[in-house]
Amino acid sequence: MESARYLLEKQIIKDANDGDNTILVEILEQLSDDKVFGALDDVNQEKLRIQTRDNVFKVFKAIMLRYEGLTNCISQLREDADVVYVNISDDTDLDEGVVERIVTQIVS
Repeated sequence: MESARYLLEKQIIKDANDGDNTILVEILEQLSDDKVFGALDDVNQEKLRIQTRDNVFKVFKAIMLRYEGLTNCISQLREDADVVYVNISDDTDLDEGVVERIVTQIVS
């Protein structure tokens, strides 16, 4: 008897061949970032680490240029965090959600 996992795997492959990745996307959305990272091969893990490092550098540089340091940035965050995230997102071309996560890590 075939297991549900096996049948789901076959269905995902068939759907992907037909251009439909809905089920796969729903499953991936439920996984934690740690699980997804752990499932990547070494090359993609390293690529993600480099990208993350580069993004942190971009955000930190934008903070230093726009707010002239962390103290001023933190003051602005207390007044209106959304403005800070939008400004830095505009300065770096990074998604606001990415910027928010990085800023939170930097200032905490």
